[in-house]
Amino acid sequence: MQKKMYCVIPILAFAMVIRGETEKTPPVDDTILTLENFGGQAYYKRFDDNLTYTPYSADPSILEETDLPDGDAYTKITYTGDADVFDVADVGKNFCGLFVHQNPGEPDPVHPDLFYPNFNGSRYAEVVHVIDGRNLIVDFEFNGRDRDTPQIVHDEKGYIFFDNSDAWQAMFAAYLEDDEITEIRLREHVRDGKLQTTYVVPQYDTIALPDKALKIWTATGNKARIKLGV
Repeated sequence: MQKKMYCVIPILAFAMVIRGETEKTPPVDDTILTLENFGGQAYYKRFDDNLTYTPYSADPSILEETDLPDGDAYTKITYTGDADVFDVADVGKNFCGLFVHQNPGEPDPVHPDLFYPNFNGSRYAEVVHVIDGRNLIVDFEFNGRDRDTPQIVHDEKGYIFFDNSDAWQAMFAAYLEDDEITEIRLREHVRDGKLQTTYVVPQYDTIALPDKALKIWTATGNKARIKLGV
């Protein structure tokens, strides 16, 4: 995935009326929706620095402590800060490497909007193995801004997240189908070390909302956060 602009939306604990076009939370009743009801999860770890990217082509030994097959489709991500930040809960989550990959010179023939050619951009991967609290493996080779000779790069950025795109679409589809549903409840934003209860929604479709009130809140008096790709 090529560079995207993102907005983080703090949802205040009051009713938001929207009209016109444009850890599991238990359901309260049949008229209240949550993202968790549709498989969503508020999971977000952000790293503004202290990440080292080691592509397989630069150091094939990165897979020695794993049972992953050899191949150049992997990168080891190392956190060089003062604490352990990775754990088994990260496996299967998405990873976004920020501006550390030099894209190919030609567009992808199947997905021409996947990236900008020749641009040092951001790309998505999946966390496939956690070695320890400071090292994990993702299933994409970030080339360190050198597509001819992949390089190890240091003090870079990135984030781990749960992709709520499908849950977001399903939740709003349910809202549109039932006139009695006028409320969406989100988990309040909490930070525990690097982990934040933030809902990340990289992809979403524009929908025309019906002429009825929609209240989006946490029901706790505190804020929620949604990170939308725009």
